[in-house]
Amino acid sequence: MALLHDETRARWTNYPPETFIREVLNRALRDKISVTYTMMHVYTQVVHRLPATTSLWLPPRRSGEAGEYIRLRDLFVDMRTNTTRMLDIIQDSSETLPLDYTYITYIQQVIDALREHVVELEYWAEAIRLDEKANLHELRHLNGKSVQMMAADIAQHVHDILNLLDFTGDYARKLTHSA
Repeated sequence: MALLHDETRARWTNYPPETFIREVLNRALRDKISVTYTMMHVYTQVVHRLPATTSLWLPPRRSGEAGEYIRLRDLFVDMRTNTTRMLDIIQDSSETLPLDYTYITYIQQVIDALREHVVELEYWAEAIRLDEKANLHELRHLNGKSVQMMAADIAQHVHDILNLLDFTGDYARKLTHSA
């Protein structure tokens, strides 16, 4: 885990639940999602402003699957929507807490709500990164970055978020076993 150093992991693991939620969920994870949201917003604007991306399409979700090709511009809007939802979730715009609220249920609820959006981002970032046509489009507004390079940036941020979610899930499991 590049994002989490051993010293940080050890310190976070020893936090009581209130401190863990404040420092890991409400600070580290929120910051990472916020940066990812900002990056997606910028990339989506760039993709929409370039005439060359009008004709760039990706194949259906699974190879051999019947379906329509997906326009890159629409895909970036969808990815930006996923990051917006992630930001809403991490900023406490999630479901009302149940009456039998515990730290474990809260942490798990946040993880589950975020993971669905993160997995979608991960899939499409990888699909764009592997698409040969996407590599042909250099974006002069981003110092010559290709669409694939943007997808690699997105994939790295998503990977970091997934690492934080996995770590948080491990913490919740340990809480469950110690309770």
